[in-house]
Amino acid sequence: MALTLWLFVKCVTVSRNRLMGIGKPEDLLYMDIDEVFLVDMDALTRYKLSFHFYREISRFCEVTVLNMPARVQDLIDTLVSGASRVVVGRDVDSRLLSGFMQVSDSVVLSLVSRNLVDEFIRLGGGDFFSLGQTDIAFRTLYNAGPPVIREGVKNIEDFPEGAVPYLQ
Repeated sequence: MALTLWLFVKCVTVSRNRLMGIGKPEDLLYMDIDEVFLVDMDALTRYKLSFHFYREISRFCEVTVLNMPARVQDLIDTLVSGASRVVVGRDVDSRLLSGFMQVSDSVVLSLVSRNLVDEFIRLGGGDFFSLGQTDIAFRTLYNAGPPVIREGVKNIEDFPEGAVPYLQ
């Protein structure tokens, strides 16, 4: 009998240039955390990407950043600042998605952009972000909805409800 574990990823949020969900990045050392899912509300609401927080947190663990970059250069800057993976999707068209995928395979496609799923897979993508279960084949699914027990799913703990309207 195989043992299936619930896999959870700690969510931290940047809002108004403040980090929420942990005290300070150094606290991650004592929390036994391998990966953080960072929701950059400043990027979602004001398009002010918080590169310094990506850099700080990446000193202690892997960071998947949800900041919905609107340009290839923003994706590059996010990755250079320490993000292991970057969630894209809102306002992305096929040309921009192709540009993202030419730069890196560390792209996570938000399933709000369902019309781009086939192209994303054709370009080599396999990591997705969703607000719930999906029937799409994936390598990794970052799930901000009700917890799912399934291979490859990373359930996000404490996802900020305030981010949801910016993802639809």
